Amino acid sequence: FSDKEKGFYAKMQEEYPRVCQLREPMTYAQMQRLLKRFSREQILSALNDMENYPNLLTKYLSANRTLRKWIK
Repeated sequence: FSDKEKGFYAKMQEEYPRVCQLREPMTYAQMQRLLKRFSREQILSALNDMENYPNLLTKYLSANRTLRKWIK
């Protein structure tokens, strides 16, 4: 794992606590796959939108699946 990926994952956990509270939080391996497929800007934008969505914790279960859906 690169330091850059580790830093990005740590930042996600720190800045998006509600996303991390979902029943199935994002794993490091899932984040690595996302970083290979999408730009950091796309991921951060979707994470920000998810974090600010009022019904996030009641409507969604998986951080990974929700993020992939929100990026598209």
